[in-house]
Amino acid sequence: MPFSCLGNFMKVTCEVFKTKRLSSVSSISTQDSDGYSSWEAVELEKAVTDFNWDIFDFVDGLRDPTDVLKTVGIFLFKRAAKDLQLDWYPRAMKWLRLVQDAYQDVPFHNVVHAADIAIALHHLLEVFERSFNLNALDLIACYCAALAHDVYHPGYSNRYVLAFWGIKDSSDTHPLETIHAREAVRMLRETGMAELLGGRRVDLIHRMIIATDMQQHNMWVEKAKCLDSLSKDDRLCVMLHAADISNPARSRSVMQKWSIRCMREFWNERDLFLAKGVDPPSTLPPRATSNVSLASAQIGFSKFFGSTGGSTTNLGFGNLRPSLEPSSLPKLSTFISPNFDIFDYAASHYQNRFDILPVVAMVIFDDVLETMELVEEKKRKLRIALAEYSKAVTWEYNAAPFHNPIHAADVTLALYVLMRDKEPRIEPLRLGMM
Repeated sequence: MPFSCLGNFMKVTCEVFKTKRLSSVSSISTQDSDGYSSWEAVELEKAVTDFNWDIFDFVDGLRDPTDVLKTVGIFLFKRAAKDLQLDWYPRAMKWLRLVQDAYQDVPFHNVVHAADIAIALHHLLEVFERSFNLNALDLIACYCAALAHDVYHPGYSNRYVLAFWGIKDSSDTHPLETIHAREAVRMLRETGMAELLGGRRVDLIHRMIIATDMQQHNMWVEKAKCLDSLSKDDRLCVMLHAADISNPARSRSVMQKWSIRCMREFWNERDLFLAKGVDPPSTLPPRATSNVSLASAQIGFSKFFGSTGGSTTNLGFGNLRPSLEPSSLPKLSTFISPNFDIFDYAASHYQNRFDILPVVAMVIFDDVLETMELVEEKKRKLRIALAEYSKAVTWEYNAAPFHNPIHAADVTLALYVLMRDKEPRIEPLRLGMM
């Protein structure tokens, strides 16, 4: 079953961002100026090239596991600010320490989650950097929003806060996000980061954090269906919202580690309602008494991100993947001309360059289907299945420097042309499946 909505958005984009070469161990000193060991430096490079990187393994290997937010934060800041001439480092380190100390020791909404979401946001910004046109300070502002988006989180939701905290502002339906955003901005001002970033970016950080409120989920999904027409600030809000709930799109092992931590917070919140003598909301599951009940609760939670308003869509974010309808595809002759450069074509025609693979696959499949003597309805059903297959194959690739979807598309084209010209007697369906 294909991923959907925000989950599918992350699954697709994590596989299609630009390829980057991992730094070799030999090029990294034993310890750099920030105290990174060579292992930490290599792991952080892996983190920004592999969406399924396991941050829990990284935390286990740190000299001080509680430093994960500061470690990840300064790494991302340094990548963004490599050409920045301003004296940003002392202020950034002071801010990161304050933010790290502001997180509570709760199962899910903690420093590990914050660091992980900053990395997930980095992946999304890598995919869409051309449309955002972000400079160094813009990137740092985005990372600040991700790193601070859950500061002072108590480990339970707005439902409990609204019921029992006695919030004075009755119009504030997201008091936790209000606290997160307010405190993030306060720390920016205290450390001089606000002066460095400027008022517009500070306002953006505040807005991006408010956008992580799950009550706004459906609104952001609807907005994102017209992603290209949104303002830059709105698109950045979509990016952080998507990153914040990206765990269901990770590999099974990573997703399960996050899922059980999220369930623990749900169980704890249910217990708090019961301790107050109040029936908990039906959306808070009872503690799992078996693997079956645990799996059922986890599936229910993930399905919330898989469908919106009861309808499941293949992609919740509109035209993030090019149409594979025959009328939208290029001609086969485009790909087999003598001067065709697959790298230039992918970069100039698709927002996500790895989308070249399903496009090439469907151009080839359509060429084969034209030669097959099948009734139109069977052809239509076969084509739908082949389109789903080509997209699923693309999702399974990693963004490696060489063995990636662009390489696969190039080899597929070469093989198809060779077999079509040299082996005309091969059955059409077999030829297409090669």
